Amino acid sequence: MSKFTVKVKAGIKREKPEQPEKELPKPPTRLARQLALAYLVERLIEQGRIRNYAEAARTLGVTKARMSQVLNLLALPPAVQEQILLGREPLSERRLRGGRPAGGSSSTPLFTASAAR
Repeated sequence: MSKFTVKVKAGIKREKPEQPEKELPKPPTRLARQLALAYLVERLIEQGRIRNYAEAARTLGVTKARMSQVLNLLALPPAVQEQILLGREPLSERRLRGGRPAGGSSSTPLFTASAAR
């Protein structure tokens, strides 16, 4: 006697309940991550876990000048910081530091009216 196996595919499809597609949150912008890093460094220094900005720069593997640039984001007005953290301020860090606006004159406002609220 020979043995054989029979495989049968049933043509039954199970319908999945419809689920609305969830919008994935947008990842934070680079500028928002840098602002968050500046707050983290400040907090670590206040807690005594890092002695100073130079140590923070060494720990993060950046120059002291770069660390200074990132920490200067803390000097921005709170309304602008909020817009950056919410992803509503489409500026680059270079423009915030005072670089010339792309394709515009130096008199072009750096912040939108929504940021001034």
